[in-house]
Amino acid sequence: MAHNLVSVGVYLIEFFVAYLYLNAIFERKRSKVAVILIGLGIYALSLIQYLFLYLFALNVTVGVLRCLLLVFLCYRAKPFKSILASITLEGVLNLTEWIAIVATTAVTDGDINQYLTSLPVYIVIVVLAKTLYLLCATLLARFVFSRDRDPLSRTPAFLFLFPLCALFADVTLWKAVTEAPSIRPFVAVGSVAILAAVLLTYVFYGNTVRRNEELFRLQSAFEKAQTDKEYYALLESRGEELRTFVHDEKNRLAVLQSMDDADEMHQYVTQILGTLQTAAPVGNTQNKML
Repeated sequence: MAHNLVSVGVYLIEFFVAYLYLNAIFERKRSKVAVILIGLGIYALSLIQYLFLYLFALNVTVGVLRCLLLVFLCYRAKPFKSILASITLEGVLNLTEWIAIVATTAVTDGDINQYLTSLPVYIVIVVLAKTLYLLCATLLARFVFSRDRDPLSRTPAFLFLFPLCALFADVTLWKAVTEAPSIRPFVAVGSVAILAAVLLTYVFYGNTVRRNEELFRLQSAFEKAQTDKEYYALLESRGEELRTFVHDEKNRLAVLQSMDDADEMHQYVTQILGTLQTAAPVGNTQNKML
């Protein structure tokens, strides 16, 4: 029963990692809440299959299919890349579990199947496997399946240090209690806490990135609005100048119309031309941006 409860947590972590992985590779076509609800439903069905009908080949097949289904329902993706990304993620999942089992066995010099009878050992193996799974999945998403996007929104390299440090701490702690099996439950709890801290770090970083992107979008919209406002003010100013110019020219034409002496008219026109020459631009590069 206790092992089954741990398995529920395992599938939640696997969904969280898959969510990070797919978000980094594909563009969502549904809201974040909808993707999470759909994903939880798909992983709940696969958990039922695992608890009541476990076969390794079936479990691997279901793992690939659940990822494909999640991509099909929630993301915009090409078929080939969807299949390749799903198979790769499931391969990484099984590989990291095997590595965690072998590593734990090697550290404690115990039986390779000890996790079946010892809950603390099982928990530590789960923590090691899922920490390594998180690290490998995010590395794949960052450097192998990375889609064209703003480099600033990608997972930064320093964030990969957190699961690496967690792996080192877990293995070190487990090695330290080899001679004191009685404190293994405490180490198991500490390992879970470390993994939770790593997962929360990714969650908080993702939220920070989304807030920064939203802030940048709002700032861009504000700057565009300011530019439009200044442009419309300039148009209004030019319109006012044009109206003033037309009014002045009407008055000048009226003055000319009232004149009978040609010399007087010539002198008046010369005066107007001098005024216009003073207001004319010195030069024009024909460069509209300049």
